Amino acid sequence: TYQYVFLGWNQTCEELVDREEEGREAEDEKRKLKNQRRKKKKKTVKTLPNVGDAVDCVGKDGKIRKGVVIKISKEKSRWYIQYDKSNKRLDEWVTKERFASQPRSISHSSKAKSLGRKQKQLQTHHDNGNESDSKENARSLTVLSKSTASITTLDKVTPKSTNATTDKDTNTGATVKRKRGRPRKYPKVYGNGSKTSCAFTTTANVTTENNELKRGRGRPRKYPRDNDVPVKGHDAQPLVKQIDTIHFGRWSISPWYFSPYPDTFNNLSTLYICEFCFKYIRSFSELRRHVEGRCRFATPPGKRIYQDDGLSVFEVDGAQNKIYCQNLCLLSRLFLEDKTLFYDVDDFLFYILVEKNKNDHFIGYFSKEKWSPKDFNLACIMTLPPYQGKGYSKLLISLSYELTKLEKKTGGPEEPISDLGIRSYHSYWNLSVMQALVDASNRAYNMSVEDISRVTGIKKQHVLQTLTRLGVLAQYGETHIIRVKQTHLDKYKHSQQQAKLCDPAKLQLGT
Repeated sequence: TYQYVFLGWNQTCEELVDREEEGREAEDEKRKLKNQRRKKKKKTVKTLPNVGDAVDCVGKDGKIRKGVVIKISKEKSRWYIQYDKSNKRLDEWVTKERFASQPRSISHSSKAKSLGRKQKQLQTHHDNGNESDSKENARSLTVLSKSTASITTLDKVTPKSTNATTDKDTNTGATVKRKRGRPRKYPKVYGNGSKTSCAFTTTANVTTENNELKRGRGRPRKYPRDNDVPVKGHDAQPLVKQIDTIHFGRWSISPWYFSPYPDTFNNLSTLYICEFCFKYIRSFSELRRHVEGRCRFATPPGKRIYQDDGLSVFEVDGAQNKIYCQNLCLLSRLFLEDKTLFYDVDDFLFYILVEKNKNDHFIGYFSKEKWSPKDFNLACIMTLPPYQGKGYSKLLISLSYELTKLEKKTGGPEEPISDLGIRSYHSYWNLSVMQALVDASNRAYNMSVEDISRVTGIKKQHVLQTLTRLGVLAQYGETHIIRVKQTHLDKYKHSQQQAKLCDPAKLQLGT
């Protein structure tokens, strides 16, 4: 028998082989035990959550975020997650592979208690409305504040309605069939009552009696008609994004929020939208046939009021182009949070920004009331995501103020303003106020807040906010003075070079 000298011991080959085999067997057993533990752990982590359970999900950026399950798909293969402490545009559908922890019951968490309080307040409000018999309560349309639940209710509202007709056009988004002579039932209510946009307007503290107030010619209807359908607030009962992608022109865009397209369209994973008339369509082949032969809006309807460097702005009257404007409202709702959507667009003007490249390609728009008692010069503003960050929002804002200055007024946007909108407004206000101060300095002219407001068309409170934000207000004795430093001028010059603003000389309002 051969013998080897190994680490100082004399051992036979047979003993070494036996020990190696025993070591391999031990390692195999350890490996099997590890795999079994991993499988058990996977089964525990991948326990499928129910609606209302708290979960940890792996985001698209790889970070783990806490959220709550809001809805489960019919196939039970996808879960809609509302993330904590995040903008609602991040809410999304996820598959089970995205879950990073075992689902937790939300019953004892602070989130559950908060939701429970909201539900209780809603139920109390509903019960009180049913018990009340007074005319005022019977006719009232009450909106809970955003801090509680942000749900609009229409308890015991009996709107007066004349003979009704059936709107057969699928693209109005508000198709309702009723018998002739029967009053229209009050609509489902969506929205948290925040006042914005075209047809985006507030419903807070409104009575149906106001719907019957007589209006002068050309004056807008202050309150929604009984056939208006608002959009539900995201905070109260979170509305689920059913549409994963919209195909718009050459872009494929992921929507940020829910928009009340008809159910037959809302359940499509991809929605095709004509970039010229905003008609929503089921398939690409149908969209191609529509664009090639049926679409009448290669150029936006209305008149061209501005043209500069390949960009044009068209003024569209909502009363003359209802379907076009209603479809635009549905599209913009996909990217606007906390808006209340009504289909009465008669009292709004829409300013459509397009880019000229063979055809007019839609970039964004803003809308405003034809007559505003509070001097709002902008109701809603939206720029498509592919064009954001390129200065187009600031261009639209500057156009709204140029129109205000032509009317010899001061104005401002309706509130609340979205997080992206307020950034654009702050940037424009900073630039506009600094421009007024520089011009006054060149002429050795002292300007007051009232003077700046008159020159820029910006409301006084917004001018004061801007001066404070810029840090140019200084106290001198018992009064405040405006003191501009060289650092402010340097920032202004840099911003002015990059800004894309409306040139008043190129407005074509007379044509």
